[in-house]
Order: sequence, then C-alpha cells, then structure tokens
Amino acid sequence: MPWTVKHVILENVAPKSGIWGPARSASPKKVRGCRRVSAVNEIFKTMKNPATHQKPSSTLSGGSPFRVLGMGTACMDYLVSVHDFPEENSQVYTETFEVQGGGNCGNTLVALSRLGIEAAIVTRIGTDAVGRQIHHSLKSEGVDTGFVIETDDRSPMSFIVVNDRNDTRTVIHRKGVGYGLPMDVHPSWLDNVDLLYLGGRFDAETVVAAEAKKRGIEIVVEAEHANTFADQLFAHADVVITAQAYHHQHFGNDHYVKNLERIIAMGPGIAVVTCGEKGAVLVSDDGVIEMKAFDISAVDTTGAGDAFAAGFIYGCLHRWPLENRLWFAQRMAAHQCTFFGARKGLAKQNDANAWLAETSLSS
Repeated sequence: MPWTVKHVILENVAPKSGIWGPARSASPKKVRGCRRVSAVNEIFKTMKNPATHQKPSSTLSGGSPFRVLGMGTACMDYLVSVHDFPEENSQVYTETFEVQGGGNCGNTLVALSRLGIEAAIVTRIGTDAVGRQIHHSLKSEGVDTGFVIETDDRSPMSFIVVNDRNDTRTVIHRKGVGYGLPMDVHPSWLDNVDLLYLGGRFDAETVVAAEAKKRGIEIVVEAEHANTFADQLFAHADVVITAQAYHHQHFGNDHYVKNLERIIAMGPGIAVVTCGEKGAVLVSDDGVIEMKAFDISAVDTTGAGDAFAAGFIYGCLHRWPLENRLWFAQRMAAHQCTFFGARKGLAKQNDANAWLAETSLSS
C-alpha cells in the first residue's frame, strides 16, 4: 500500500528566531502510513541559535569536536573557462585557469574541516606528482590524511571545461588508482568517529559501513551516479543524498518523491535529491520537504553537491530539524556556486556563523 504523503514547500529564506538545536534522532524509526509535516508557520520555532549551539553532552568526549570519517575519491582538478565549447580539431582561448583539489569525498571533508569539524579521509592515490598535490591539498586544509593509501601508480585527476556562455560544465576524468580501494579495511579507522560519510564508489565501503553500523555510527551515503556499490550501501545508511543523474540512470525518470520513497524502503530514514537551480527534495518518515534554491548568479557549479553534502552532514551532527539541515545545505551549495572550482567557494566557519546569526533575527 502506498504511503500517504503530505508536502510542505518552502521558500528558501532565512528561517526566523529560535529554530536551531537538537530535534529528533537523525534516524527515526520507520512508520508506515500518514507522515506528519508541520505547517509552514510552525517549522521554525522553539529551537536554539545554531551559532552558539554545542554538541549534545551525551556525545562530548573531553571537549573534542565532532569527528567524521570519509571514504571515497580525492583528486586534482584542472579547470578552464571558455566562452564557447571547442569543436573537434579547433582552438579556443581562455584567460581563466585554476588548479584545485577535487573529488567528492575530498571536497566534502575539506568543507567540514573549514566548518570546524575534525575530518579524516580513506582514499587511494599514486606516488606521482599529482598524488603529492592531492595529499597537500587535503592536509593543508586540516583533513587527517593518516589513512591515505599510496600506490606506485597514477593518481586520479580531472580536466574541467566550464562554458560561461551557457553555464555548462564538461569533465574529462582519469580514474587512476583512486577507484581501487582494497577490501582489507581496518576497524580502527572508525575509532572515535561520530559519522561515516561514503561516496558510493568502492566495494570496500560496504565492509566499513557494516562495521560502522555495528558500532552505532551514523552513516551518510552520497550517490552521485548509479552503481552497484552505492545501492549496496543503502541498507546500512541513515541518510542517502542523491543527484539528479542518479535518478535518471537508475530509475530512468525524474519522479523524485516516488524514487526517494523507494530508497527509503531499502533502509535509510532520510533520502534527499539535489536538483540544482530548482532546489532540493527530502523524503523521510515525517513526509516530503521541497525547498527552492537560493537565487544567485552562479559562476561554476563544480563541487556544489559536495558543499551540499557537507552542510547536511553538519546539520546531522548537531541534530538540527530536517528543514534546517536542508536550508543550511542549500546555503552551502549556493555559496560554492559563486566561485570558480570545487574548493575556492567552500564556506569557512566565519561565513557559516554569519548565516546562522542572521536566522536569529525576528520579523
């Protein structure tokens, strides 16, 4: 029998005072039937200011920050901007060239580190010059690289062409060794971890996810593209964040609410799809939230999904209500889109504090 779905559609404006703080568990028990969604004027109420909200005392460990372990890709991005995409056997000119760290997992963990979260990465890189760049791009941002696996091989890298005339992005990616993580994982990777973030790219992630679930560690899976590894992780996940491409490739349609409900049925309590300039949709056992995107002048969308994931994870760690997690995630993605490349626009703690302080303003 289909679930009864009640929608709440939110304009993406800064929420009002008293909205932030711990709410329900990030992984509510499954309740079939009607799923309750608060009325719009009841959503942003009776919560603490996020700029001063602290980690619940039940999970504090000697005043340490939250710790997130991420497992997935990290690479280097080589970006150019053009006015027209070149035809074959032709030449175009650019005045914009950037070299930045990239990769879904690398970007998300850098974003979390900038927000003051302790972040560590499990990934695989080569011992070549690109690998050294990847390592430096993570370590210089405060990401713990102690679990990085180095192999005498080529490192992953991407060439990205941004067409600023029609706002398109074309990626040429070399996988290198990044997609060959071994199965002999180490349980000690999960020691003192509050949340496990998985990029859904490697079969080894299922082993780590199973161990994390045994330990009661919250698990967030990002599924940018359809593949068997991501699908296998859904049974372990508490949260699944998908891109539009995943739905087109896996389900063959854009019936996002129905598709997210199917993902929920696989195990997670929360499923999200990011829809670019159209916003985002979230499905949980409480119902459906559709939130419009921020109105911005985008420069480049590279890394927007990773910034979104970081923002949502930040809200999960602080146990914010789902509406607030979605708002903050979209604010992070919007900020990222106003810069060129995947890392330059990742917000810092001061940026986030300013956004959150704005939400405490009364009408």
